[in-house]
Amino acid sequence: MSSDYTNDIRSIVDDLKSEIKDGTITDASEAHDWLHETIDSHQRCIYTAQAKATVEESKYGEKAYIDDFGTDGLVKNGGLNWEGMAYAAMMRDVMDEAGDLDELIKDVLAENEDEDEEESEEADDVDPD
Repeated sequence: MSSDYTNDIRSIVDDLKSEIKDGTITDASEAHDWLHETIDSHQRCIYTAQAKATVEESKYGEKAYIDDFGTDGLVKNGGLNWEGMAYAAMMRDVMDEAGDLDELIKDVLAENEDEDEEESEEADDVDPD
């Protein structure tokens, strides 16, 4: 994977973590829906040239699409469905980076609680004089 592609994958996962931390996403189903919308509308899945590059850069490539959806839809409008293949490959790469969504949510919320406790302790340590 190229560093740009790797950065895009990590950025999506970081954005997902932010959504969890903010309380917008509270369970794995919401996380999966958010990932679907985010990846489906990502420039790498919209523009054909970027979709081709994504399929080539992903370790899953077109195999992700075939594994997830079968061969139906692999050809669309007389050509390869690069956008669909890019979506499937990118989703797999993001899921590899994120890991189990339930565990990710649990970990992010635990980190958030730890940060809140540290901030509370720091506020208690401030001398009002």
